[in-house]
Amino acid sequence: MKILFYAAVLVLFINGKPANKTEFTPEALNQQITTVDGDTIAFKEVIAKHKGKTIVLDFWASWCSDCIKALPAVKKFEGEHSNEIVFVTLSMDRKQEAWVAAIDKLGVPGNEHYFVPGGFKSAIGLSAELSWIPRYLVLDKEGNIQIFNTIKVNKLEEALFTI
Repeated sequence: MKILFYAAVLVLFINGKPANKTEFTPEALNQQITTVDGDTIAFKEVIAKHKGKTIVLDFWASWCSDCIKALPAVKKFEGEHSNEIVFVTLSMDRKQEAWVAAIDKLGVPGNEHYFVPGGFKSAIGLSAELSWIPRYLVLDKEGNIQIFNTIKVNKLEEALFTI
């Protein structure tokens, strides 16, 4: 058992990733994502148009029961902070139709909604190291990742307002 533990630590040390990423990969920034209207836009353009504002990225999917359970807390959080934060949802759904239908059906909060083709395996999903959703990332006013890995809205609020 000790050998397995040390082997795992060695593998993480050699192949490990920084715990606190501050930016997305160029591939992620250049990835085209889809608007509710069916238009496409580069992810970097979404970030750029909100420069000067704090952005919360909400990774979710219509099939994700934890995402659906979190919606009331997300709505409350957004309502309390809508003047100071831009909320952008990024859908990891497999099909655009399911994503669009869920926005209205579930009342998904957010200032803007986007579909990420490829979901978890997309350049954005890989850059964000998605292994679970819901997942919240916070970008500072310059577009850098300020908070990389939060899966609960109350932890997001703690992290945002105690920095």
